[in-house]
Amino acid sequence: MVKYWQLAEKYGCDVLELNFLNEFGLSHGLVIKKGGQDIAEDQAYRVMSRRRRIVLPTQVHGCGICRVDSMFDKFYPDRVEADGLMTDRNDVMLTIHTADCLPLFLASSDRSCVALVHAGWKGTAEKFAARAVEAFCGEYGVNPRELVAAIGPGIETGCYQVGPEVAEQFPAEYVRPDASGRWLLDLRNANRDQLLAAGMKPCNIYVSDLCTRCHSEMFHSYRREGKLKGKMIAFMEVPDD
Repeated sequence: MVKYWQLAEKYGCDVLELNFLNEFGLSHGLVIKKGGQDIAEDQAYRVMSRRRRIVLPTQVHGCGICRVDSMFDKFYPDRVEADGLMTDRNDVMLTIHTADCLPLFLASSDRSCVALVHAGWKGTAEKFAARAVEAFCGEYGVNPRELVAAIGPGIETGCYQVGPEVAEQFPAEYVRPDASGRWLLDLRNANRDQLLAAGMKPCNIYVSDLCTRCHSEMFHSYRREGKLKGKMIAFMEVPDD
């Protein structure tokens, strides 16, 4: 069986890297549980900030994407209200945080600019992935066909039960009824299709099949734990070279 991801020890944490992004030389990762223990977010931030200045969002399940440019000055421990971050600076580290929602890694193929997007059901219903591609390409003058993207670990369809008030906000191909009379939502394919609709090439999009609810040893899951015990930290950087 081919493994599409690997574990690395970074920042005193276990970090999951996606081999698809490694092939493009993109500096990225997802801080996950170490030995099944809850993620100590503040400890991870302190260690990560020794490498670069960290941008931490306060996520509101919207479609706001913040440009981290030369004028940006709200670094850890400060936070910026946004569900997406983008930059062409090579002295910062972007982060987003998930615990069932999808982390979307986005970059130009020449690695000159990168973005991170938090895609839950609300952002997905509002087509945040497609809107982020449009904003990213407009800001940095990149053609969507020159982008690479990875949809990281999140909750899979069979584990993501939603009510009719959520299901009705999605086209029929992304929801199906379950035995209880509720609905199962396919966040992964909904976001992949949004990237395609925004002009990206299918071969430049990777979708992880790791489910956050099923893998308790690696991931926090709001649906499994019943409360927000912790969050994974997705990060991405523009490389120095």
